[in-house]
Amino acid sequence: MLREKSQFNVKFTHFGEIIQGVFTSISKYKCALSFPMSMDSEKKKKYVQKSYFEDNFLFSDAVCFSKFKNNKKLILRPIKYKKAKSLLKIIAEKHPYKNIVGQIDIISNLPKCRGLGSSTSTLISLILLIKNVFKIKISNEEALRICASIEPTDPILIKENCLFSTKEGIVKKKFNFRFPKLIIYGFDTDPYGKGINTSKMKDIDYTKQELSFFSNSLNKLRNMKIYNQETLGKISKKSLIINQKYYPKKNFKKILNFEKKLSNDFMVGAHSGTMVGFVYRYNKRNAKKFKDNLDFETLKILSKTFKTKIVKYLYV
Repeated sequence: MLREKSQFNVKFTHFGEIIQGVFTSISKYKCALSFPMSMDSEKKKKYVQKSYFEDNFLFSDAVCFSKFKNNKKLILRPIKYKKAKSLLKIIAEKHPYKNIVGQIDIISNLPKCRGLGSSTSTLISLILLIKNVFKIKISNEEALRICASIEPTDPILIKENCLFSTKEGIVKKKFNFRFPKLIIYGFDTDPYGKGINTSKMKDIDYTKQELSFFSNSLNKLRNMKIYNQETLGKISKKSLIINQKYYPKKNFKKILNFEKKLSNDFMVGAHSGTMVGFVYRYNKRNAKKFKDNLDFETLKILSKTFKTKIVKYLYV
């Protein structure tokens, strides 16, 4: 007999990073300025992800909790989510007096190992559900630290633009600038490959020249008061080029050449993933139909060349 049921959906994840590296003045660990995107299909139906070369689809990430009369332990389905098991174990050990029993079903179609924050989204969904159902107090900051103890994580619960230590789960530097409404035309550079498993990533030993770039970029980001597409474009592209050496993407040089033909604000990508996207300033024309974008034909050629679909995402 079903006694209780509830569900939590995470509405935000991220599309790669503007910059990712080691900023020695603030941390010895790798930090990143992530690029958030919306998965809120209810409030933003016109602007959520849509594919214009294959069938339309939506990304979603949710966890459902059910409690039955005979539940004596916590059951997780599907059982393949080892990271979720680790998270539930940590919470149970931190709150031994809470009777955490029932059944949790993870429902997610976010692509794995692509640089879209699939693991973080699932873990955050779990934490929000556990907080609500079992009345456990866990702050957003603590939630991110817990996630980071399991694997490198993303600051999807932090509203401000910031450099975030993915290994520690801590905000290292907040920035003053805000992004305007933006649209990303993104694609998977290796749609049939396995992607990159971030939990198996080793620390990168960046060169002195690369560390100098990260330090100079931090100063530029600190001094930015408003959105500056030229500065962000230079930082994002150079950061992708540096990290390409350590976690290479297929056809990366060809992608750089394609971008020269576009009118986008800048390029963004998953530094430890396979996703790359071209960022445009939001306007009504872009939001309604992909074909209204002036670069449609060029992006269409890119899609055919790499045998991948171009997908529209909304940054919020």
